[in-house]
Amino acid sequence: MNLKPYQNRQIKITDIDGDIFIGKATGYISAENNPDGFESISIKPKDMPDWDGGYLICFTEHDISAIEIIE
Repeated sequence: MNLKPYQNRQIKITDIDGDIFIGKATGYISAENNPDGFESISIKPKDMPDWDGGYLICFTEHDISAIEIIE
């Protein structure tokens, strides 16, 4: 799965449990730079309260069943 094109975009992720997360992709880690050897992407979810430092959810490529840009 190629997650890099989703970086810094508003996206919708459906995880492998069918849960849906919408927000801005704020971080990307390539498989080569990730200790577990998988790509990952983090999002700042929409409609969740902010706190100092922000609120991020990280997904590895194996946690994602579908991903799309929603801008």
